[in-house]
Amino acid sequence: MELRARTAEQIVAGANPADAQFRLLVESVADYAIFLLDTAGRVASWNPGAERIKGYAAPEVLGRHFSLFYPPEDRAAGKPEAALQRAEREGRCQQEGWRVRKDGSRFWGDVVISALRGPGGELQGFAKVTRDMTARKRERDNDLLRVAMFERTPAGIAMADATGRYAHANPAFLRMLGYSAEELAEKTLGDVTHPDDAEESWRVFEDLVQGRRNQAEFEKRYLSRNGQVIWARNSVARLPDADGRLRYVVAMVEDITERRRAYEALSESEARLQAFTRHSPAVMYLKDREGRYRFVNEQFLQRFGLRREQVIGHSDAELFARDQAQAFADRDAEVLSRGLPLQFEETVRYADGERHNVVSSFPVFDAAGAVAGVGGVATDITEAKAAEQALREQRTLLAEAQKVAGLGCWEWGPSSGRLVWSEELCRIYGVDPGSFRPSFESYLDRVHPDDRAAVAHAVAGALMDRRGFSFEERIVRPDGAVRQLRSKAEVLRDAEGRVLKVVGACLDITEQKRAEELLRALTRRLVEAEEAERRRIARELHDRVGQNLSALNINLDIVLGQLEDAPSRRRLEDSLALVDATLQSIENVMADLRPPLLDEYGVGAALAWYAEEYAQRTGIRVAVDNAHDAGRPLRQEAAVALFRIAQEALNNAAKHSAAKSIRVLVEDQDNEIVLSVSDDGKGFAPEHAPRGRWGMTTMRERAEAAGGRLSIQSSLGHGTTVRASVPF
Repeated sequence: MELRARTAEQIVAGANPADAQFRLLVESVADYAIFLLDTAGRVASWNPGAERIKGYAAPEVLGRHFSLFYPPEDRAAGKPEAALQRAEREGRCQQEGWRVRKDGSRFWGDVVISALRGPGGELQGFAKVTRDMTARKRERDNDLLRVAMFERTPAGIAMADATGRYAHANPAFLRMLGYSAEELAEKTLGDVTHPDDAEESWRVFEDLVQGRRNQAEFEKRYLSRNGQVIWARNSVARLPDADGRLRYVVAMVEDITERRRAYEALSESEARLQAFTRHSPAVMYLKDREGRYRFVNEQFLQRFGLRREQVIGHSDAELFARDQAQAFADRDAEVLSRGLPLQFEETVRYADGERHNVVSSFPVFDAAGAVAGVGGVATDITEAKAAEQALREQRTLLAEAQKVAGLGCWEWGPSSGRLVWSEELCRIYGVDPGSFRPSFESYLDRVHPDDRAAVAHAVAGALMDRRGFSFEERIVRPDGAVRQLRSKAEVLRDAEGRVLKVVGACLDITEQKRAEELLRALTRRLVEAEEAERRRIARELHDRVGQNLSALNINLDIVLGQLEDAPSRRRLEDSLALVDATLQSIENVMADLRPPLLDEYGVGAALAWYAEEYAQRTGIRVAVDNAHDAGRPLRQEAAVALFRIAQEALNNAAKHSAAKSIRVLVEDQDNEIVLSVSDDGKGFAPEHAPRGRWGMTTMRERAEAAGGRLSIQSSLGHGTTVRASVPF
């Protein structure tokens, strides 16, 4: 750097490039590229050092702009021009950066550009001195990299002198032991080593110091500043100086405390597993992908009457009869191909005879996640199997009998055709249990002709799908009496899923159905009575109260015209306003009791009127879409029911839904008129709706009283739709 500075100073001092001494000076410097630029930055001279460093001969570069030595990204950023401007402004510009040789390769250059001025201070050009610093930059970068690795590596690194005292340690090692750099500098390796490991640590250290070995790897325990034990894997080596004498012993320290704990936990777990498999009553085994046994427990050996050396390393085909070995191999192949656990029941020939097992077979994976074999646990369920079958039959009958005491029960074997009826069932059917021989055909003969096809289809579907069924049916007794029954049955299956029998019970619900019909009739009469009472009250309000108030209004108006006293006129005007308001209230009450539009123009017009009044009162937008054919006559009972259901649904929406808009749709579908009231409110879960609340029972009763039906669809966050359908 000193030589370069002196050379640049000679150029800046105004040395004449044509002077022989100057040329000799420049040409004698081979480690530096020294050349002149004109005021525009074009190369004006070239020395051997420049040719060596940049690769251009003088004829190839003279007259060309010096920016060709810069990388494209620097040229695009305007760095060459900026350097000349700085040199012109400050007299000198020094930079380091990448430069480009003729062959396109790059080198790291240390560059000085000096402005050359004439006697009057005018700019005459520039002198440029460049030195190739690539090797020095690489060495500097490597030093920085080594420092970064030492400081930032997650592994601990520590250096100790020949006495074992710590000289250097990286942050990871300091964090591991909890010491500061100053505190650790006062410690030797023995001070931070667990007492049980100290002797061996010093022995290895002395071997390294004396040169008996150059490196060593071992595990040992450290003691942290707070006394915590830290397991670590140590990779230690001699670090000599340039003359080969020991400078430091360096150690790479990896904290393996958690790994050791995991290993110890695994060892304990393996011990527990071995104890479990040794004493478990279940048969346990492991096989490799080729089907060779790698592990079996004591129960396996006892059950099959084999010794361990006979089993380990051998396949099923070498141990068992062909059919049993093939069954085992087929199950294993299924687990291996699917890579998923499989549970099944099987019959196995043990040394003491055939037994029924429930087997859990599962894939065993290697460290890479590939299936390496098959494992299995087989539990003997022979006694449980027999007891379970008997218990299942009794439990089904008992459960049905407990649900509804006094039911008629039956049991049918589809394969044998045998059908057994209880005495109570015979009584329900009106037959003599002593003489009647039930069969499926005789049962179908007693089903009402209108229900026979549906009943036969339900039973056949239950047998085909191997599931239970429940339905209501009508039967005809021998005396011609029709009874209504609710029948429920369950299908019992064996281990392979085959139907063993069908058991069921029947409840006579004739009286219940009659009561329901009476209740519907009563509800219809109550609705009719309510509507009649509404009409009567509306007429009374109109004919009596309304007429009297109208007359009072006229009289007050006449008196008002005759009064001149201002206070009296104001009182009378207030009275007139009160009478008008009362008349309006009465009109609203009459409309609510019995909207005149309902009788005169039909349900569509009445709903439109009510929706407008509802929107004004609640602030909720209501759209009424009346697609009903006004030409089709609608029963008065049906019109009133739909109007009242719509009223109740709208009132519920205002109270509970927080809706912003509601759509009311009236449309004709076949022989029914259908009303839908849909809101965009918060909705609710129908199964959690409080019974007897929100008017749902009233709405359903009105629909059923008119011969129709009502349904409600809702879910949280998705609004509610009330749908009522009644016949014309």
